[in-house]
Parts: sequence; C-alpha cells; structure tokens
Amino acid sequence: SAKWIPENSLVMALAGQGKTKGMVAQLGIPATCNQSMAAIIPKKKFTPRFLYWWLVSNYQNIRNMAGGEQRDGLNLDMLGSIPCPLLPLSEQTAIADFLDRKTGRIDTLVAKKRRLIALLKEKRAALISRTVTRGLPADVAREFGLEPHTRFKDSGIEWLGEVPEVWEVTKLKYKAAVVSKGTTPSTIGRDLTDDGIRFLKAENIKEGRIESTPEFYIDEDTDALLARSRLKEDDVLIIIAGATTGKSAVLSSDMIPANTNQAVCFVRLKKRTF
Repeated sequence: SAKWIPENSLVMALAGQGKTKGMVAQLGIPATCNQSMAAIIPKKKFTPRFLYWWLVSNYQNIRNMAGGEQRDGLNLDMLGSIPCPLLPLSEQTAIADFLDRKTGRIDTLVAKKRRLIALLKEKRAALISRTVTRGLPADVAREFGLEPHTRFKDSGIEWLGEVPEVWEVTKLKYKAAVVSKGTTPSTIGRDLTDDGIRFLKAENIKEGRIESTPEFYIDEDTDALLARSRLKEDDVLIIIAGATTGKSAVLSSDMIPANTNQAVCFVRLKKRTF
C-alpha cells in the first residue's frame, strides 16, 4: 500500500525525539516512507529546492505548530496550512542556487573546524595523559625547580603503564576522606524547586568544569535530609551513569552551597592535594 514519492520531492518528519520533528530533506531518488514522515510534492509554481529552503528557514515555526519541544506530532493538515511566499520561478531558482552555493561553503568550513577540534582534543588528552603518568617535560620541570624524571618503573596497572621510579602508586580510597554519591530527591518523596540550594546533575559537569546551567534546586528541608551528600569546595565530581560517564571536574567555592544526585560521585581528599 506504500506510494512512491518522486525524485526531488520533499519529505518531513512528523514526529520523533529531540530535534527530529519538523526536519525536512529533498529526495535524490524515488522512495517510500512510513507514517512518521510526510511527502510534499510541489506543483509547478514552486521549485522543490526553493521550497526546501523555505521550510528549513521555518523549522522552529513549524515545530511550534505541534507544541514546539513537546512530544506532540505534526499532521498533514498542519503542513498544508504552512504559509509560503509565491514568487517567479526564475527568482526561486536563483535564491535556491545562491543558498546551495553559500551554505555549501559554510558546511565545508564547519567540517574542517570539526576535524581540527577533534585533533586538538586528541592532542589535549595525550598531553594530560603523558604528564600525569610520566611527569613534566624536562625543560618545564627545570622551570619549576624540579629534576626531570629519567628512571621509570612498572606501575603494576596495565592502563597506567610506567611511572617515575620515585612515585608511589596507591588507590584513591586511601587518600580520600569521602567517596560517595548523591541521592535523587524523588526517592525520598521530595521534589526539585525553582530556587534554593543548588542541585548538581551530570548535565552540569562539562569539559573539566562545572556549570550552573541547566539550573536545578532543592529547598533547605530537602538539603537537610540529604546532608550526607552536601558538597564542599574542592570536591571532585565524577559522572558515574549515563552517556557522559567518567567526566569529572572540581567544585569551586562560587558553586556552594550545593548537593548532587545519584548519577554523580564526589571524592573529598583528606588534604587539599596528595
């Protein structure tokens, strides 16, 4: 019962999680689709490519027709009611060609920047790994009045490898006063609030830093019930669940007072440093 959609026609997502709803694409081949997609076959008064760019430019407006970021889906009546400017075909073609050319150049630059960022992230990770496992480079060590490490030993840990001979290898729990995690308020019958005590989640732990947004709060009574997981300055927060597991950051004084949930572990050292 599926119907063929001609080449060059447009298809739009009627539903979907995240940013999917309202996204549009132009077909390079004849195709069919399921009930979650709508086909748009323009009449001769429209060039498909111009209509594609018009719909792209109104992505958020189209989503808003079905509740914006809510889970409600679009339908064919909504799509049919989308207003469109009607201009000469020659001008439609010129606009579409111009946008294809300009956005193509921008997309190429974006791709190059992404590759550069990926390479820089790899370099950053390698620099951190090398320095914390083998010490400072010789010239930098001398700047700090330190003797460069020249003798190394097997750490006994496969992923750690060799470390300077004079370094001690220990376990974090032996140097920590606390290794614990937070509690989600709903598990004790409490809710988040619009203001009060800052409540940090995994979403707040970014690339080596803790951000205040998105903002979550609990009231003082809930914070008292969750006193076990009240955070302190210099606590090391580590995400222990979800897609960003393993990311960590140190809590600064400007984020206090704060508490955290069960997806975040906090490590409090016995001393400020090892």
